[in-house]
Amino acid sequence: MSRIRKILESPLGRTVGFAGAVLLSGVMCSAFVTEITVDGKLAWDICYRKPTFWLLILMIAVYSLYSIFIYKHERYREDFADDQYCREYLRSACLPEFANKVKELIRRGNSSAELIEVHAFYEKLHKEQKP
Repeated sequence: MSRIRKILESPLGRTVGFAGAVLLSGVMCSAFVTEITVDGKLAWDICYRKPTFWLLILMIAVYSLYSIFIYKHERYREDFADDQYCREYLRSACLPEFANKVKELIRRGNSSAELIEVHAFYEKLHKEQKP
């Protein structure tokens, strides 16, 4: 699944997906118009009974979901371009594990040198937060 995800997230994958969607929608729209044309006139009242109509709806839904996925992915990546966001993410993701390590060091009765080293790391992380 991650290989498919990498392909879908890559610029080449997005370009190929967009081009494929444009081509497919053109073919589907032409087929739909051909199906609902009766005696040279469009019969809109029968469009709901044609499979190409529902395939077009399905294609729109799938492409919309893909676009939402790409949008969220891009927003997530843009967040990490901000230094402040990265520091906050590091704190939220790593500090619980950091606290557990300190608890374990204290529980084992390790030397104060290791605790001082851990404390220095915490101070450095905390100091970088302030502008």
